[in-house]
Parts: sequence; structure tokens; C-alpha cells
Amino acid sequence: MSDRIQEVAERANVPEDFVRQLVAADALPGEEGELELAAAVRRVRLLRSWTAAGLSVETILTLVNQGALPLAFLDAPVMALPERLDYSYEQLAAERGVPMSFLQALHQSLGFAPPEPGDRAGEDDETMLEVARLFRGAGAADDATLRLLAVYADNLRRIAKAEVDYYEANVERRLRAEGLDEPQLIEIGTQLGDRVIGLLERVLLMVYRRRREHVWTEHAINHVEQALEGSGLQQRVPQPPAICFVDLTGYTRLTEERGDEAAAQVAGQLVALVNDISRRRGGRPVRWLGDGGMFYFREPLTAVVAGLDLVKRGASAD
Repeated sequence: MSDRIQEVAERANVPEDFVRQLVAADALPGEEGELELAAAVRRVRLLRSWTAAGLSVETILTLVNQGALPLAFLDAPVMALPERLDYSYEQLAAERGVPMSFLQALHQSLGFAPPEPGDRAGEDDETMLEVARLFRGAGAADDATLRLLAVYADNLRRIAKAEVDYYEANVERRLRAEGLDEPQLIEIGTQLGDRVIGLLERVLLMVYRRRREHVWTEHAINHVEQALEGSGLQQRVPQPPAICFVDLTGYTRLTEERGDEAAAQVAGQLVALVNDISRRRGGRPVRWLGDGGMFYFREPLTAVVAGLDLVKRGASAD
């Protein structure tokens, strides 16, 4: 049993004493087998984060015993993480020939606390190091790679937060209004998570691949234009890009008179309308500012036409 406690502690990156506390409180599933081990690691990580937020294990288990909190929530797929390797970050850094400080910087770029040298490394760490190695071989500086990973991390954090906001606003709020209590809400959320998490991950990958095809096609077009100009076959005419701005008038007054939810609904309609128009005209959104936005177009003419489309369709929108 002590070996299993050590294994769970290492994989979850928590002190062994904390795992022993959970075992004594009968808060961990099973005692042997890979499935039980994986579930135990997920449970330990979540319970550790709850205690860090000020919720004691005793308080959580009291809620469980009273039927106010089902432990099944702790085994939901949303808590699944990459597998831990059988060696430490220090050993991984030495094997890959990179300083430990770079591995720590990788984690910081993702918005996470830097690991200790003796902590057990993860499969995702190996993948990130391989990405950094390939970019370094192509001549890119490590600092630039860290900035790229920070962009990934920030946008994926926004996506994850949007999922939670969506679920709370469109599912939980309605169910709570119908009289369901917290255990029932958790059970429904866990069952839905079992079915939808894998699909959402596939959707994310699909959307990324489509977006990647679009932007890399633009990149390739730039190469073709450069090649044509360099060969003398065709002179490229300088064509400055254009930025189109859109802003909702009366948004603050709408919020005051009809509330945040109504204002958010109108802003959502604006997002859908502008995304549709900019896509049809060959543009793309650059930044959203709540009641307005900024959009990029390769050519000024298409930006002007998109602006006229927006004025025409916006006036007739509900």
C-alpha cells in the first residue's frame, strides 16, 4: 500500500502525507490496477486544489457523507491529464540537453507554476521540448517559442472559461431554477461531461486545422507573389491592408435599462453578424471590445464593402 501511496503522490505531484490523509479518510478509489490509479491521481489533484482554496478534506467528506456532494464528480473526464513519466524534470532536462530553467520557463509561459527539479515530468513536457528543439533547429530563439506557447495557453484558457460560462448560463441556471439541488446538478454535469468532452476536443482540433489551412495559405500566397516579383514575370503592386472598426451605439444605456444578459445577447448578435460579413468579404476579426470590434482586410476595397454590408444588415437586425 505504501508503494501505491508513493506512486499516487508522485503522479499527482503532492506530498505523500496528503495522500495518506485521503486514504485514512477513505476518499480514494480502489487499491490496485491502472484504472484505479488514474482515478486516484485525478481525485488527489482536485482535492489538493480544493484544500489550497481553503476547503479542508474533512469538510468535503462531511458534505459527501451528508449526500450534498457526490464523489463521482472527482472522476469526471474533465479532470484527465497527460500521464506522468517515470523520471523527474531534472532527468528530462539532462536527457534533452536543456537547462532546468528552460523547462521551468515553459511552464511559466503556459501560466503554471514552474516545477521543482525532483517532480515527476509529464508526457506533455516531452512534447513541448520537442517543439522547442525543432524551432531552435530552424533558427528561432527560445524566447520567441515561449511567447508562441503563451499565446496558445492564453487563448485555450479563454476557451475553457467560455465552456464553463456557457454551461452555467445555459444548463445549470435553468436546472437550478427547476429546483434541482447540488448533488443532482453535479450528477447531470458529470454524465454530460462523459459524453461531450471528447467531442469538444475533436471540434477544437477541427477548427484549428481549418484556421491553420487558411492562414498558411495566405502565407504561401505571399511567397508566390514574392517569387513572381523576383522573377520579373509580374510586378507586384503595393496593396496596403485595411482595418475596419465597428461599435454599438447606446450599449451602456441598453445595459442599464435591460440588464447585462440582454446587452450580452445583442453583443452576441453583433459578433455573429460581423463574423459572417467579414468572412464573406475575406476579412477576419482581430479584437473584440465588448460592444465593438476591429477587423483586418487584405485590401481596402473589401473593408469598405464589408462596412457598407454591416450598416445595411445591422439596421435591419432584430
